[in-house]
Amino acid sequence: MLIPSLCIIFICTSSKVYCQIDSSELDSYIIKADTLFDYVNGLDSIFSLDYDTLAVDSIDLRILGKIPYTNNNTTYSKVFNHPMETGIILGSISKEVNDGLFGIHIGSLFSPGAIPYYEESSDDAIQWLIELAPKSLRFPAGGTTKFMHLRPYRNIDGVPGLDPIKGYGYDIEEIIRFYDVTDNKIDIVTAADISSVLSDLTADYICDNCVLWMNADNFKEDFQGFYRKWSNQEEIPAGEPSAIEQFVSLVNDIQTLNPGLTVDIILCLNIFSETATRCKNIVTFLENQSENAVANLNVVGVEIGNENYYKSSTDMLGMKSFIDYWTYINGGESDSEWWDEYANHVFSSGMKIDHNYIDAFKLDPTVSCKIGIPARNIDALGYA
Repeated sequence: MLIPSLCIIFICTSSKVYCQIDSSELDSYIIKADTLFDYVNGLDSIFSLDYDTLAVDSIDLRILGKIPYTNNNTTYSKVFNHPMETGIILGSISKEVNDGLFGIHIGSLFSPGAIPYYEESSDDAIQWLIELAPKSLRFPAGGTTKFMHLRPYRNIDGVPGLDPIKGYGYDIEEIIRFYDVTDNKIDIVTAADISSVLSDLTADYICDNCVLWMNADNFKEDFQGFYRKWSNQEEIPAGEPSAIEQFVSLVNDIQTLNPGLTVDIILCLNIFSETATRCKNIVTFLENQSENAVANLNVVGVEIGNENYYKSSTDMLGMKSFIDYWTYINGGESDSEWWDEYANHVFSSGMKIDHNYIDAFKLDPTVSCKIGIPARNIDALGYA
């Protein structure tokens, strides 16, 4: 695990602080007030607050992006050299923290190259995660959950039964169809078209010809990322446990090695290409030992969406407003013009008629999940 910066907060009885610095670079201190030292150079960030520090000197930790942001009516435009550096802002806003609430988002944890397959992963990393004993886990991801098929979902090999999946179950031909419509026309129609796209990417993971069939300005890098995920997935040996099977084993280990702990699971659903029925079946798979062959897990909620306020949902699902999203997850058509043009191209036949996620969970007495719908940040104008 890479930790780009170290933040240490000291509570002192005077305005001086003495500490061992683990940075190998020459460091300096900047005194901003008589109760505060701000150490900012080198590899570390250290703040020192006295016992008499007031609320207005409270510390606000946040991950900063590369664009200006506003906090407490003040606009900041700090750009860090590393995308994961932590900014420390002094402010007067304090927030209550619920006692006993501790959860971890484990997006992409079971992808090749992250912590590889659960049985063969770093013993230390998995052990540390187990010993943290999180009360809740969010699985499998957020925006990248779109296109994930966590359980077998199709039969194209002619052998009776659904085809087994690998990893997170990405389907590159399906993904290509969704990106195809982002330039407001359909270009990828035949198997030869699919082969041409894959040939373009094979050597270097770069989609040189994306401009010919999709909105490359907005989606080229995004598509290349999904292609790499799919390509890495296809390298997984046949018979290896899928991502959701590894997740079940992880939760079982957390609960077994922390007696009395029941992990609450928040499941993110793929509403781009996974039917409402199959989404519900994923919940029953997790909750029933008779299906997953490991343990009865506790799914407390489902998140219906994949950051659906982003442009991908506008162009790939026709969600131009909140009402389009709401109509869609209740089984209806999103934007009618988009639906007439592209729904038959991007959706499987089952998906087109089976996307009432609200009813799937509300009307089945065998599932009792809370339902969450992700909303856009409140600072985004014009969105509910």
